[in-house]
Amino acid sequence: MLAAVSGMLAPSPVFAQTVATPVCDTQSVAAVAAGTTSGGASAAAKAVPVERVVAQTCKPWPYDSLRLAAVAIADDATTEAGERNLELRVAMLNAGTNQVVALYAQEMGEDAGFELAADSLRLDTARYDLAKGVRAVGVVVHSVTRGASCPDFHSKDALTLLVREGRRLRPVLQRDLSVWRRVKGEPCNWSATGVVTERGTLTLAMDIPVHAGYADIALTANLVTSTTVKDADDAERMRRQRQVLRYDGTRYVSVSRSDDSWPFGNSLQWIRS
Repeated sequence: MLAAVSGMLAPSPVFAQTVATPVCDTQSVAAVAAGTTSGGASAAAKAVPVERVVAQTCKPWPYDSLRLAAVAIADDATTEAGERNLELRVAMLNAGTNQVVALYAQEMGEDAGFELAADSLRLDTARYDLAKGVRAVGVVVHSVTRGASCPDFHSKDALTLLVREGRRLRPVLQRDLSVWRRVKGEPCNWSATGVVTERGTLTLAMDIPVHAGYADIALTANLVTSTTVKDADDAERMRRQRQVLRYDGTRYVSVSRSDDSWPFGNSLQWIRS
């Protein structure tokens, strides 16, 4: 793992559905659904019935006594999956009292390309040491929809990194960790000319240089280019590509000025200034 002070790398794994998603206890879900922070603060998100919770996961914050919770809440209890308006809430909880001490809330809308299941959320507690005493927490949102039958591009497994500022969790980076694109040909109507596609998984690691008070982040894309030609065996070629992100005082942005955004230009842009 990569800490800013040591220069060691800490890649973030892509969402793995083979690993059971840790569920929250009733008290934790109720606290996050209530939408308030402790200490008499005003509500950071409106209170909603726990029956509207459609996805959840909890995990100890391994660096102190806090507990983490990620919960997705639907606007109502009747809209079908795939058509719901959702709100993602990520909270730090007092492990002893289950009070919410810091909270992040973000609206999400389901459609043909995005849908949540009960186990679609994962908390990432890798050592994202942005600065001395500042460690980010990650949440990964996994879409279960198949999407378009013959797309030119798709991405999923959206990672958001959050830093605590008092009773608020503020997003500083958002990137999809799984990407795919069509390079050549038509996947649904290929001929003797064949089809070339490329898929990739992204990992993050803290880097040593510091800008605007936070360490740089190195993105590594592990890419596989697949060539399919009629009456021939498929061929695959693997390569890696790297990009550096720098903090600009608000969020992490790319250092590269290239017009080609592949494979890193896949952020869902949930972050608001």
